[in-house]
Amino acid sequence: MPEIVQQRPARPQPLREQALPRLRALTAALTTAGLTATLEQPEGSEVYVRVINPAATDYRDRITCQHHIIDGYALWFVHSWGEPISPACDIAAAVADISAMLQPRPGAHRAQP
Repeated sequence: MPEIVQQRPARPQPLREQALPRLRALTAALTTAGLTATLEQPEGSEVYVRVINPAATDYRDRITCQHHIIDGYALWFVHSWGEPISPACDIAAAVADISAMLQPRPGAHRAQP
């Protein structure tokens, strides 16, 4: 009788390893769009992009990259308050959303995350 060899399923990469290249690309694109963006990699904590509108420094956000349960656990960029931005594969859509969100509006004051 032939020996049956079962292969173990490939171990998924930890979220940090999956998110890092996408957050690097987002950081570069946000910088190109004129925002101040810094990739933060605290040891033992979630990786994120700190983004600030240099023309209005009270307008800032902390962008993470997380699995989106509604989208089959695909990676999405997410605002600091938990609102999904766009799939992590769509950098242009993320930059457009983040840039619009960080624009001052008359009479509005934005809390700092």
